[in-house]
Amino acid sequence: MALPAGIPTLEASVTKNLTWPDNVFVSAHTANLVIRCRVEHARQPIHADHYPIETVIAIDMPMIKMKQRQNWKATKWEGFRETLEQNLQRLPPPAPIRNNAEFHQRFATLHEALYDTVEATVPWTKPCPHSKRWWTPALTRKRRELVSLQRTAYRWRTEPTHPAHEELTVARTTY
Repeated sequence: MALPAGIPTLEASVTKNLTWPDNVFVSAHTANLVIRCRVEHARQPIHADHYPIETVIAIDMPMIKMKQRQNWKATKWEGFRETLEQNLQRLPPPAPIRNNAEFHQRFATLHEALYDTVEATVPWTKPCPHSKRWWTPALTRKRRELVSLQRTAYRWRTEPTHPAHEELTVARTTY
């Protein structure tokens, strides 16, 4: 038990007797990580019979380093095509490849043209450790529409046949 036995955790509402029905159990592995487990008598909420139990556990939370990556969704594809055409025009005209070395040399120049185009036109993301990669601006718009329809349907809650209720149902299924 993380909370030592015999410490009152409940004050009976009628008799004001102190009892200890609450126990804090931890596994053998976690017991070594418990720094402190105590009852906070001074922080009892109003109209509550149980006292809050504060438990502090030592857990390493390594910060995830967010790697910057390129945001392909925000790419202006017309600008990308124009830049790529300019970079490809700097390459020598196509000719038959005679040997392995020539193949690797041409591959390197083509790769460089593509790399330069990507670096020049594809923006970088500004990652946040709390961001969800699957969330898109379209989902943001859909969510705002849904919230607006929920408010409208709430205003018309006394009229079940109002069209706002059906619009809300459709919006929920598409969101």
